[in-house]
Amino acid sequence: MRSTFLLCVARFALCLSASVGPAASTAAASDVPDVDPEAAAQDVAGRAATGNPSEEGDPPPLREVIGANLEQGYIIPTAGLGNVDPLLFEAKVSPYYALSLGKGHDAVVFAFKTIVRMRYEEGFPVSTPSYMPRLIYYHYGEDPYHNGHDYYYVMVSHHSNGQKGPFYNPDGTVNMTDGEFSTNFIEMGAYSHGFADTKQEEPQQDPKRRLIRGGFAAQIHVPINRSKELEEVHYGFYRVKYWQTFLLGEEGDHKRKSRLTFSAFAILGPLHDADIWDWKRLGLDISLRQDLNWFDNLDLYLDFYTGQDYYNIRYTENITVLRVGVISDVGLAERG
Repeated sequence: MRSTFLLCVARFALCLSASVGPAASTAAASDVPDVDPEAAAQDVAGRAATGNPSEEGDPPPLREVIGANLEQGYIIPTAGLGNVDPLLFEAKVSPYYALSLGKGHDAVVFAFKTIVRMRYEEGFPVSTPSYMPRLIYYHYGEDPYHNGHDYYYVMVSHHSNGQKGPFYNPDGTVNMTDGEFSTNFIEMGAYSHGFADTKQEEPQQDPKRRLIRGGFAAQIHVPINRSKELEEVHYGFYRVKYWQTFLLGEEGDHKRKSRLTFSAFAILGPLHDADIWDWKRLGLDISLRQDLNWFDNLDLYLDFYTGQDYYNIRYTENITVLRVGVISDVGLAERG
């Protein structure tokens, strides 16, 4: 039993090192301290509400702007409750580099998002990971009318599983083992950070104020270096999404106790095995992140997801799953 556990840990470490590469090690070795993205967002919005973007009167630091909206890594043991094939775990890592431009209102970020699933079967094989390197341009400014900041971004991203096998099995089914999956897309969106309405004359002094962040985006997959089979078994090349996050509970030690996020998306255009009004075009993700005060940057993560499977070539399947795991704030390697 012990040897099996050590084998699993070793395979996971090798998988992460292969997926992240030198970017992760550089970020880990950086002398830039970790910052809670949500706490950074609170600070950004709080200073905007007072009309003082920073203590010196300059725009908020790059870390606060970028870290407030990037994805966090998680580890979820088992496949949870739902229709996902048995898993030992699913994990996501997303290290990134950020470069500040101009006076700090613009930034360019390179991120390497990777999702890994280890199957719960003999040998504990790793399903072909989802590799998603991406380049993101951010612009942001003050929004004095809503006690916060508005952000705009353009992202160019790749998504593949690193395989070159045939897309179909001999029996005509999709090759989930080593079938090739590759696509590239452009995403444009806007989001904001601000406080919910409060009767306090100075909302930044109210320990029970609720910080809200939300936004929307449109995604277009371009026909460049794309697996041709994705056009035959339609992937869904046009997408829109909307998300909203609420920070709940009283503030303490620069960190909220709970964070509740709603995210919804719709797939437009041709889609595998779905007509124009099919529910398969829709997706919903509801997650709760709960601070348990056990570790500085490790929280309990409860997530419900229903919609198209986001794990590369498994897009032909729709999943509904409820799962529990742990989530951690990302690190940052900052230049500029």
